[in-house]
Amino acid sequence: MEIKINPVFRDAIPPLTADEFKNLEESILEYGCRDPLVLWGNTLVDGHNRYRICTDHDIPFKTVQMDFKDESHATYWIIKNQLSRRNIPPGTRIILAKKLEPMLREMARERQRDAGGDRRSEEVKTAFINVDKSEIKPINVQKEIASAAKVSTGTLAKFDKVQKERPDLVEKIVSDEMTINKAYTLAKEESAPAKEVIKEDDNGKDMIKRETLIKDIWKLLDAIDKFSSKHDPKEFACLMNTPEVERSMITGKIQTGKKILSSVANGFSAIGV
Repeated sequence: MEIKINPVFRDAIPPLTADEFKNLEESILEYGCRDPLVLWGNTLVDGHNRYRICTDHDIPFKTVQMDFKDESHATYWIIKNQLSRRNIPPGTRIILAKKLEPMLREMARERQRDAGGDRRSEEVKTAFINVDKSEIKPINVQKEIASAAKVSTGTLAKFDKVQKERPDLVEKIVSDEMTINKAYTLAKEESAPAKEVIKEDDNGKDMIKRETLIKDIWKLLDAIDKFSSKHDPKEFACLMNTPEVERSMITGKIQTGKKILSSVANGFSAIGV
């Protein structure tokens, strides 16, 4: 049987380093190919490096068949399998686990449909009335990604922030030159708004300060107006599954905002507004 190589499967995981490949090659040359290659029909799913080494050195190997629903499910298995086997640094594990996101979201939609979700017609929902919904568990995508990467959801949220705001630090995380926490601290400092310096003016210091404050207050109130016009308070129920670190950051910002607005209101009240 001619074994076919699917580039999607081959490139689904990070390649071995030169040292890792050399060690694997030396092991196969000495002990043979002890682990069977995984095939889906005649397509190679797992064992691309072993297949290359065995064909290069004419070393016999065994194969085992697996069945998958489609290419997406096969790719999902490849990534999960590698995450459970290889000793990969945290940053690389997260990047690899994040490849599962589109597949996990599709699985979540499938679970919702199987449970008679809102998008089903009334007829189909009725057909599922006798299904034990407790056996159809919803998928929390972020938790699944964090679990696959063997990190907490908080660490995953920190990595996401670094990837978004300081992508230049991701390579250092992947190479183990920098921890995720250190990179997150740098990204947080970088994104913190710079404090505006109030210019000193012997004759007009109060006026400059007042104009600056009024300008910033209007910016804040305009932003709140735009937010309230875009979002219905009923939507906020979906925030329950927000990662802990994100919840903490947002709550802190809200508390600071409340103090500022309260101080402004109290100042105006004092002059009879």
